[in-house]
Amino acid sequence: MQNETQTCADQGVDPFLELDSVRALAGSGEIELATLRAIRLGSALADLRQTGMQELLPLEAEVLSDLSTLRYERADLRGARALASACLELAPGHEVARENLLALAQQPILPAEDRSQDPLASKLNPWVRQALDMGQREEGFAGKDVIEVGGAVPEEHVRATGAASWSGFYLGAQPKSAPGYEIRNADARAIPWPDQSFDLAFSSCAFEHIRDLPVALAEIARVLRPGGVLVTSYAPIWSCAVGHHLWGRLADGSRAQFLDPIVPLFAHLVVNEHELGWFLAHTLGEPTGTSFAELVYRNPHINRVFEEQFLEMFAAAGFDDSRLSQQGPWFPTHVPTRALRAELEARHPGMGSFESPGFEGVLRLGKKRNGERAARARIGRTIFLGLNP
Repeated sequence: MQNETQTCADQGVDPFLELDSVRALAGSGEIELATLRAIRLGSALADLRQTGMQELLPLEAEVLSDLSTLRYERADLRGARALASACLELAPGHEVARENLLALAQQPILPAEDRSQDPLASKLNPWVRQALDMGQREEGFAGKDVIEVGGAVPEEHVRATGAASWSGFYLGAQPKSAPGYEIRNADARAIPWPDQSFDLAFSSCAFEHIRDLPVALAEIARVLRPGGVLVTSYAPIWSCAVGHHLWGRLADGSRAQFLDPIVPLFAHLVVNEHELGWFLAHTLGEPTGTSFAELVYRNPHINRVFEEQFLEMFAAAGFDDSRLSQQGPWFPTHVPTRALRAELEARHPGMGSFESPGFEGVLRLGKKRNGERAARARIGRTIFLGLNP
């Protein structure tokens, strides 16, 4: 990723030609790539303006106006309004931005979804429920000693699986103990159970968060008995369109999350923190914009592991991944176009398809895959509870 201090000038880029290129991309339907290129250009122009190059101010206003239109194309009405307003602050006579702002003012912004309370607090997380169903269907829990990595399925749901015992853990967990059921406060990098204690490991919505994942996978392998299995489901991973996994609060206190149209798709893989911060400062205001950009690139609660890296880590820990499936893209816009895919591959060579939001399936310990990796199954996925495109 390029250094934050680089500008159009020291990269040898003609900003006027770059804006023409952005507009050509947008005109050909390359909305995501045009948006990301416009963000990089706008940030560089703003940096140049701060050094006293005021002659580029009209061009910066043009970029803001174009970004307003691009964000409207992705249903980011608040962002579109804010960007049009920012254009007019730099260039009060900009007629296109003024007309667009008037048109945007006529379009109601739907009331924010009530996220004042955690919708998952009083019930089983539906992703976990789907993972449990998959585990029952593919492997079965009945009569097995199970360890849950990075979570704690409620006791009543565990009893329904027929597991002989269920031991769960995650950092910050409230310890609980009952016959055949135990929850501990523990780190996946140092699992506090003896070697070969379990038949099956279950993990949902965790592997995209666990730091030092190779260490954690080695620990899972250690506590599994010979031939044991790991049943897992997790998303979104860093290499997908919304892999930044953003969760935060807007200036008005409302919750925001990774499927809201706040961070442009694939932005975390193409622009840097400084560039995204410039964009979000316009669309969200400060200090929220800078705070959200920091969360995208520095939040310690996601591990920023790419699709291909997960597969390498599973293999290194001794797991066969032939029954592990890729989740299919959640929305059509989450599939990169050919031009965007080329950009992603140039920046992150060999890191995967950039399409799949995550994985789910069964990994068996001690059975090595023979020969080349077979084509991986692609499965659909349901989006739950307030996660809107």
